[in-house]
Amino acid sequence: MNKSYPYYLLLPLIFLLLSNFKGFAQIKSPEKTKIALRSNQKSLAEVFSDIEKQSGYSFNYDQNEINSNQKINSTSNGNLKALLDGLSSELGLEFAITGRFISVRKAAKKKVLPARTITGV
Repeated sequence: MNKSYPYYLLLPLIFLLLSNFKGFAQIKSPEKTKIALRSNQKSLAEVFSDIEKQSGYSFNYDQNEINSNQKINSTSNGNLKALLDGLSSELGLEFAITGRFISVRKAAKKKVLPARTITGV
């Protein structure tokens, strides 16, 4: 028994299938992803949201560890990697990029060893 369906019923199905393929698109590398950011007293969460909209990357962070309400004054018009490096040094954060996700955590404090004087013959 062969059933034929009217085309007007198949078109929405085809449209839905094709529109979901954007999730499989390749994301540019952080060095090739251009970001234009102007943040005058924006919170860190707002800055992350702006970057997500422009880049396609998503941020993951623990709100108990990272203060997402801290205000940032930063202007950047370059690639994502350079922007994250700047935020890292300014805020003391570490960014790790895996796939389309950017993990954020507090940077490990560097141990400063005391200076030693060695004398002898």
